[in-house]
Amino acid sequence: MGGAVAWDKKLFYTPACTVCGIDWCEGAHVKRWALPAEYTRAERTLQERGCDGVDASWSRVLDCTTDEVFIVETAPAIAAESCDAGGWAAPPSMPPPGAQAFDDPHIRTLSGHQFFLNGVGVFDYATVPGRIKTQVYMCPYKPCTAKMMASGDCLTFIQAVAIQVHASAGSSAHMVILRNNSLRVDYVDRKADTNLTFGPRAVPAMTITASGSGSATAPQTRVEHESLANCHVLPTAGQLIPKDGMHSLKIAERDSNEGGVWKECTQNEWTISTPVLSIDVGVIGPFEEGFLREEASDRTFNLNVNHIKGAVKGIVNGDKNGLFELDPMYNDVTDGSGGGKLGAEGALVPEGPHGNVQEVIAPNVPKEDVLFPDSVMLKMDAACGPQRALSAMRLADDNKRMGEPPSAERIRSWRSRGAARATKP
Repeated sequence: MGGAVAWDKKLFYTPACTVCGIDWCEGAHVKRWALPAEYTRAERTLQERGCDGVDASWSRVLDCTTDEVFIVETAPAIAAESCDAGGWAAPPSMPPPGAQAFDDPHIRTLSGHQFFLNGVGVFDYATVPGRIKTQVYMCPYKPCTAKMMASGDCLTFIQAVAIQVHASAGSSAHMVILRNNSLRVDYVDRKADTNLTFGPRAVPAMTITASGSGSATAPQTRVEHESLANCHVLPTAGQLIPKDGMHSLKIAERDSNEGGVWKECTQNEWTISTPVLSIDVGVIGPFEEGFLREEASDRTFNLNVNHIKGAVKGIVNGDKNGLFELDPMYNDVTDGSGGGKLGAEGALVPEGPHGNVQEVIAPNVPKEDVLFPDSVMLKMDAACGPQRALSAMRLADDNKRMGEPPSAERIRSWRSRGAARATKP
């Protein structure tokens, strides 16, 4: 027989501050990341549970990454304090100087600028026309409601990846789909393989290598998302660095079995290489129950593009290839200087008018161009809701742009503008 459920250590999320006659947002909170493992998120919210037995003796808990507030009956033996208080133990991989960490997926474009992304549905990530096409599917996290989406409180994550390699001399076309912990190549799950070669062995059209320190088939325990808050930002040794007009990845030397560039996040990594670009994929999760919409996928994916030959379309080069447009809801410069318009293709998107913040938008991939199978799209769309155009916020780059990081209120405002744009006729 299993042990009794520790209901007194269940964390009940509350989307509203005042519930059961008590303002749970006021006062000091215990930080969620510091709680022992037996404190787990309840399947029901506080509102769904009801107020029976709830009083001021219950403890407040704050998730410093998402600003979510929980309450728990049994007070942990940890001093309550604000997220700004000292004593915070950082996750193992820290962002480079000048970079800020947020839960929304990050990207460092080929020009070296750091953006973080918010959107729903399919987006072009990295494409060399006629050679390779890469798309990602982004989905809101599970606690997101329509009200939270409208107020800018919803995080979105990359929860599936599709890669199409076009036919070439001596090789047919190939399709790769990463979702959950599966690696489907031409619709067959190949996650048990460690090295795959397609096309002529002398000059392969594509190779797929298990580059992590663990096996994709090994059972994975759930991990608290907050413990990985910063791992999606590569350390300085793993950044894309422009050099003589080319883009090369400088990676710290490591043993072959030590793990790839995402080793601070996961033991499950893949390196997908083609003659025109390579992609390091980190398969992250599973997370604590109730964090992701697992009907869509129970993993998130970190992507790093390198060894590039040729012009690149998609998000990874969006600030130079014409994909990103300045957000007209925010960048409203009308003085004739062009500050509110996108620069010519091949030129960097102009600076934003608000210090180190620059908001841009990009469209979803048209339905007829989506790489994901229809059966997969039905499941993901049902779980994640209507597709919504991408919003991206450029942050202070490594010693390239100065200024204070955007406040939590500005981030919420940025997300909510994207939601408002999606609801316009």
